Amino acid sequence: MAKTIKLKLITGETALIDRTDYHLVKEYVWRRGGTENRYAASLLDLGDTITTIYLHRLVMCAGSKDIIDHINGNPLDCRKENLRFVTSSQNAANRTFTNNPFGYRGVCYFPKKRKFQARLMEGGGVFRSPYYKTPVEAARYYDKLARGLFGEYATYNFPEEGERGVIPKKSDNEDSED
Repeated sequence: MAKTIKLKLITGETALIDRTDYHLVKEYVWRRGGTENRYAASLLDLGDTITTIYLHRLVMCAGSKDIIDHINGNPLDCRKENLRFVTSSQNAANRTFTNNPFGYRGVCYFPKKRKFQARLMEGGGVFRSPYYKTPVEAARYYDKLARGLFGEYATYNFPEEGERGVIPKKSDNEDSED
C-alpha cells in the first residue's frame, strides 16, 4: 500500500499527504488559497465566523505562531518528510524565486557606483558584500554568505549538488514559450 495519498482539490490541482494523515483532512473541501493561492486551504465555518485552515499547518499540528516550510518548495506537497518547523529567517532563506531584474537572489545594483553588491538579512542584521563589477560575482558572494548563515535552509544562485537553486524572474520581454 502506498504511503502517499493524492488529495484532489476542487480547483483541479492535486496535493500530496501521508496516508497516516488522511483521517485529519478527509472531512474538508480543499482548494487553492492563501498567499497568491499557493497553498491547499479549506474554509471552516465556526458559526459566527469563517476561518481558513491550511493543509500543511493541519498535518503538522502547527500553532498560530509556528512557521512551516515546504522543503522542496512545492506548497502542495504536504507530506511530513517535506515539511519542517522553521524561523522566519529560515523560511525567507528557502524562498525559491528571485524578484530582481538581474535574476540572482540577494543582488543589488548601485547606479552611482555602477557596481553590484550582495545583501542578506539575518536576525535583524544586514550582511553586505564588497562591491563587484558584475551581478554574477555578487551572486557568488551571496551564496557564500547564505551557506554560512542558513546552510540547508537556503536556496542558491549557483547550487552545489543536493542544494536548491533559485528560479529567476522572467523579464517582461521574455517569451513564455520554451
